[in-house]
Order: sequence, then C-alpha cells, then structure tokens
Amino acid sequence: MIREVSVEDYLVAETEARGALCEKHVSPNRKFVPDRDCMWPRGILHWIETKAPDGRLNSGQERDHERRRALGFKVFVIWNNREVDKYVCACRHLWLSSP
Repeated sequence: MIREVSVEDYLVAETEARGALCEKHVSPNRKFVPDRDCMWPRGILHWIETKAPDGRLNSGQERDHERRRALGFKVFVIWNNREVDKYVCACRHLWLSSP
C-alpha cells in the first residue's frame, strides 16, 4: 500500500529537480490547508494536497481549496506518483521558459 508521505516525497523530489520550490505548508491558526506550496519560476504558485490512493478529502479541505480557487490560485489534489508525473509534465513549460 502506498502511503501519503511517499506521494508527497516523490512530489518534492520531482518538482525540485526541475527548479521549483516545493515547501511544506503549515498554518498554526488554520486547519485544512494544503500540504505543499509549489513555487515555479516566474512567480507561479500552486497549492498541492497529497493523498494516499485510498485516502479522501474531508469537507474542511474541500472548503479551503474552493476558497483558494476563488482567489485565483490553482489547487491540485494528487493521489499517486503517476499523478505527480502528470502534474510535472503539465508544468514543463514553467521551467523550460525560465531565464
């Protein structure tokens, strides 16, 4: 069984290998925040929630994600390493076009 921490570790390794910063996000006064903020070249910020393949989002996480999306941010929920690969591939232009 794949654990959430394995997906998160893989996300960090794959994004940082391509020049992003993928930092653990904690907010002491707020519950349900996404696990990671992924900062790409040219000031692009994505919020990332990682889950084990058999995990689920709770209603607080869903509300927080919608609040961030309403502010114009992209929030991704990634369930396994294959989805990490898809995310990294979709962000490929962010590191290819940076100076």
